[in-house]
Amino acid sequence: MAALAAAGINGHSNGTGAPCEARPDGTRLADGITAASAGSGEWARVLSQVQPAIVALKVTVVCSFEDDQAAVALGTGFVVDKERGLILTNRHITGVGPVRATAIFDRHEELEVEVVYRDPIHDFGFFRYDPSRLRLTSAAEIVLDPAGLTVGSEIRVVGNDAGEKLQILSGTIARVDRNVPEFNSVYNDENTFYAGAGAGTSGGSSGSPVLIASGRAVALNAAGTDGAASSFFLPLHRVCYSLEKLRHGLPVPRGTCMAAFLFKAFDELIKVGLQQRHEEEVRAVFADATGMLIVDSVLCEQKVLRPGDILLRLESQVCINFVQLEERLDANVGSCLAVLVSRGGLEMELQVPIVDLHALIPRSYAELGLDVVHGLGYHAARRAHLPLDSGIYLARPGYIFESLNCDWGSLIISAAGKPTPNLDAFVKAIEDIPDRQYFPVLWYDLRDFRRDRQMKTGFAKMSRAWSPLRIWHCKKGAGDGPECWESMDMPLPSSLPRIPEPPPW
Repeated sequence: MAALAAAGINGHSNGTGAPCEARPDGTRLADGITAASAGSGEWARVLSQVQPAIVALKVTVVCSFEDDQAAVALGTGFVVDKERGLILTNRHITGVGPVRATAIFDRHEELEVEVVYRDPIHDFGFFRYDPSRLRLTSAAEIVLDPAGLTVGSEIRVVGNDAGEKLQILSGTIARVDRNVPEFNSVYNDENTFYAGAGAGTSGGSSGSPVLIASGRAVALNAAGTDGAASSFFLPLHRVCYSLEKLRHGLPVPRGTCMAAFLFKAFDELIKVGLQQRHEEEVRAVFADATGMLIVDSVLCEQKVLRPGDILLRLESQVCINFVQLEERLDANVGSCLAVLVSRGGLEMELQVPIVDLHALIPRSYAELGLDVVHGLGYHAARRAHLPLDSGIYLARPGYIFESLNCDWGSLIISAAGKPTPNLDAFVKAIEDIPDRQYFPVLWYDLRDFRRDRQMKTGFAKMSRAWSPLRIWHCKKGAGDGPECWESMDMPLPSSLPRIPEPPPW
């Protein structure tokens, strides 16, 4: 990936020494952009207004966590609240574990930013910076407009495409009802529509605002297709919900029924039991409806819903879109929802429990001998179709587990003859093992778990020479303040028992 573009000689340079073009009203166009190259005069004005709110992000993942390996990543973000210093970007840019990040503003000012919220499911998160530390860049923010995301809208994607700090890509919204893109990784979004356009975005543009001619952001650039111009954008309904909570200093409730839904057309649903009268009931409420929601997959803990269940009603209301579904889920954490589904052509009334989604995401990890482990999270459990208490996830193999050929993405289910359903059980299992002593380990390789479900066994050698057994816990970060990771060192065990000398011959 290309490195960030070099800063200009001063705040009014485009990086080549040439002055940036100014407009009669005093606004400045993007570096290297003229009114002609920006498109119409209206777009040139819009881009000059939003430019100070768009930042390039440099994120250092300081510790491997889930499938985020310790590395440096580039991305884009944009200011959505200039008074509180809130920057919106993608979840895969904020990372899922401990990170250190820097935002590079319009006039090449660099400020440290901290994670205040990352959504447990959708691909968005928020950084925070100190607005008082900006000296050269004017304060600006971009207004969010979820309702403005419509088919046929002309858009501009402005961001750090290919690590170039500022690029402007154009496109036209082709559809707004696409199911979530599928990634070959632990993480995958669910229970939302995505929008699509042929914008040709690439690495570095993740987190860029998708702008319409009014200068408002209607979506968040999230993904693309290799070898094609297709770009996928996340709608902003849950983003606005979360932002409003953050502005008031409140936690962000997020609920889940531990099931992932997909949107399917009526003709497809008829093949799995949808009756004609069900379609007519939906069309009576939503005249332009073309399909409904169906359960695609469930977690093992979900005992009520099944894959193939067609959602007919939610709390006695016809529900065919993800916005309505998630509003009810987030408003009923800890309680149950009355759900009417069609299962194999039969109507069934169900009481579905709603679980706190934040509680299903790992918020602590242990490190020892460069090995990093944490609990099995929601996304890994759903992808492998395993219970959440199946074992602990090896995010990085070090001196202990690498000797077993136990690679990252492995699920350790037993250590030293003791089951390890969660991180606390793992710590208790190994905390008394002395240095250099061997102990048995049972594990699965989750990276190819759908084809290879053979349990693996071996003996690992304890290594305490590099560091003590250290437990890290994440404080706050779910909307109640910036993330703060605190560590606790476990006491060293007693030394190996002395081996008695052999008797004399």
